[in-house]
Amino acid sequence: MFLIAKETGARLGEIWSFKWHDIYFEKATVSINSPEKNSNPRQLRVSQKFLNMLRTLPQRNEYIFRYNKESSRKSIEIVFYQLRKRAAIRLEDPELQRITFMSLRHFKAFQEYRRTRDILHVRDILGHKSLKNTLIYTHLLEISKMREKKYGFESRLTICTTFLSLEQSFIKILMFLLMAASIIS
Repeated sequence: MFLIAKETGARLGEIWSFKWHDIYFEKATVSINSPEKNSNPRQLRVSQKFLNMLRTLPQRNEYIFRYNKESSRKSIEIVFYQLRKRAAIRLEDPELQRITFMSLRHFKAFQEYRRTRDILHVRDILGHKSLKNTLIYTHLLEISKMREKKYGFESRLTICTTFLSLEQSFIKILMFLLMAASIIS
């Protein structure tokens, strides 16, 4: 589940709503047909690693992550927080405790923008209707406002700059994901 959050930037509720027919193995894509927060539906590319992991899951019903009637979104959050705590203890890094499921969405937005430098592409991946929301997720709005305050104008060339603390935050998310994967395996 964490792998799909990292790869797609989908919200927890969107992942919870994934059905087997939303996965297109031959095209290596997933469709988010039940977007949350009035977002746009979207189709996103995923890795073969993710698809191979999905193939190992039993198809108990139409939903991928709902194993029975008692399973809930809350149970996913509990597992996430347990893994986060174990990763923080194993890596002796209490900062990992600050990572939330939503951090994975921010991480995806930041990584996509860093890779493409195309804010409209990131908006489409996240399903945002407003570009302002996307700027917040990529942390560019913050940077833009700080530069405007410092220099009295918005520089398009420097808006792509990232701060070390932001970089370090995302490195910690990667560390958490790697540790979570090793704990689950």
